[in-house]
Amino acid sequence: MIARQVNVVFKPEMSKDFLAKMQTEVLPLLRKQEGFLDQLVFVGPDKKLGLSITLWDRKENMEKYHTNIFPQVTKTVEKMLEGTPGVATYDVPLSSMHRLGVA
Repeated sequence: MIARQVNVVFKPEMSKDFLAKMQTEVLPLLRKQEGFLDQLVFVGPDKKLGLSITLWDRKENMEKYHTNIFPQVTKTVEKMLEGTPGVATYDVPLSSMHRLGVA
């Protein structure tokens, strides 16, 4: 399993709009991607910082999403963000999520 982390900085008062876009536009796109398993979205207590973690079955499927769909996702939310989202990936050698296995 692979985790993909995206860090963002919200423009003032934009975290709610961002979450709405994530739920209504981005998550449906993710669900259509081969190998997508789950998404977690976090918002800092000051509503300035956000973090999205997506879980993928294989690196190849995550990379396809990054190349083919993520640019579209970035355009969808860019007006709500300061700067460019930061992206990092991680292997997931252990998970306690019961419906997901360990790759």
